[in-house]
Amino acid sequence: MISSKQEAALRSRRAFPVRGLAHRVADFHWLCLILPLACLVIPGGEARDLVSMAAVQVLYAGYNLLVHYRDRSRKNSVTSLMLDTWVMIGYIAFMMWQVGEHAAALTPLFLIPAVVSAIGHTRVMAISHVLLMCALMLFLQWPELTQQNAARIVSELFVYGFLLVMIAALVGGFKLDNLLASGQLRRLMDRDELTGLLNMPAFSRLGAQIHQRSRRNGEPLSVMIVDIQNLNAINDAHGMEAGNQVIKAVGSVIARMIRDTDLAARFGGDEFVLMLPSADRVKAEEIGQRLRNGVNQTTLELRGIVKKAVVNIGVSTYPRDGEALSELIQEANRAMYRDKELRRPAAKG
Repeated sequence: MISSKQEAALRSRRAFPVRGLAHRVADFHWLCLILPLACLVIPGGEARDLVSMAAVQVLYAGYNLLVHYRDRSRKNSVTSLMLDTWVMIGYIAFMMWQVGEHAAALTPLFLIPAVVSAIGHTRVMAISHVLLMCALMLFLQWPELTQQNAARIVSELFVYGFLLVMIAALVGGFKLDNLLASGQLRRLMDRDELTGLLNMPAFSRLGAQIHQRSRRNGEPLSVMIVDIQNLNAINDAHGMEAGNQVIKAVGSVIARMIRDTDLAARFGGDEFVLMLPSADRVKAEEIGQRLRNGVNQTTLELRGIVKKAVVNIGVSTYPRDGEALSELIQEANRAMYRDKELRRPAAKG
């Protein structure tokens, strides 16, 4: 589950992948370009200045072509999306002023920049844009304001402004839900189903980042392999479900024992791999001993028989045991087998 702290960060940042919005915003621009022309075919509809209106239409179309179609691989940024929103609001306000008494017919166009702003910007910025649009609507209606119709116009503006705020809030809420859902889905995809630890693709991806950072900063880094001793014998004697119970118990101890900065993944059927950033050999062996003790203190009841899990542990450290991450894993695996050989007589006894 996502923590409240992470959710608050998402709410404040509205971290939406705006690069995917570029072609959608271009479609919104064309919609804004076409709809004002409909006011000219309304009976009695006319523009204050057809030349100015046509010029602005051409400039607006040119902006859309230049910004959104010059480079089809272009990726939107928050800044470019902000510019799109401002251009859209300014264009709609100018078109409403041009059509005069039919301006109310274009008022719904403000829903488009409200949605774009709610998707691509923070909540505060989206609300700021909505307030700007409300102010523009009031300014455009001001010449028509008389003592007789003041209450009606103000109430209409209030209702429409409230509608803009609600739509911005709803779209922003849907966006946050999608962010949370996609983040949770990614976390589920990164986890081993049985233990809840990372799976190997996720460990490789995240481990490569930590490894590169350690090399760049010249910091120590240790890798640990943990192997469950005699798991095949447990499966043969008590069944696969009992073996899974042991795997889950060891995975639970690992998850409890490691630091917040460490990575832990299920490496194979009976093996786990850990990455310990900023841990030299001494520190890594201390962590390994605590982990071994934690597993030894864990008892399981397998078909009425109480058993203790036993693990073998091998450690390798960067840069002493290797440079590449694959080398560190191989060396830790060899160290684990040496540990297994050393402890085999004790296990038999």
